[in-house]
Amino acid sequence: MLTTPQARVVRNISSNWFGLAVSIVVGLFLSPIILHKLGDDAFGLWVLVFSFTGYYGLFDLGIRSSIVKYVAKYAATRDYDSLTRLINTSLFSYSCLAVALLVLTGVGSWYIDRIFHIGPASLRTARLLFLMVGTALAVGFPLSVFSGVLQGVQNFYSMNLIQVASNLLRAVLIVVALERGRGLLTVALITVVLPHGRHLHAHVEPLRRDG
Repeated sequence: MLTTPQARVVRNISSNWFGLAVSIVVGLFLSPIILHKLGDDAFGLWVLVFSFTGYYGLFDLGIRSSIVKYVAKYAATRDYDSLTRLINTSLFSYSCLAVALLVLTGVGSWYIDRIFHIGPASLRTARLLFLMVGTALAVGFPLSVFSGVLQGVQNFYSMNLIQVASNLLRAVLIVVALERGRGLLTVALITVVLPHGRHLHAHVEPLRRDG
């Protein structure tokens, strides 16, 4: 019979694999549907914006890894004062970063036609898409502190359940939206609004895989 620590390890590992499997299946299912419904131009714009904003993750500067490491340390030693200071400092740092990225997103959306040579017909959609995705990723930095805390206390099971539920709900909503004739911005809104179980600035690859 498994002890409690052993059961937690097994549960975390199995939920990780299950979450990964669901993400792969959803991605394989959604990608051809989105490509077929949106068309080459809209899908190409989708990939372009998500690929570019994916570099926002570089601004993490190792903060998230530190959160996971020191949450585990302070939780194990029951040093709750240090744990509180860690969380507050991380929230403040990420909030400052989020503000900077929001400014960068606003400027980038204004000059997106010059950066990528986007034609007038797609310019409005490109700007709105860039604003939408960039804002979601920027806000995701401070929100990622809470998922980092869950990882630090080894509560991967809850995170993976959230990820699975979010992936499935997102897939359903995207299919329904496309069947009702909605376009790229609606699909992108559904993608960035729903939580992904892990911090948002690392979801660009999962989002692209699901899209």
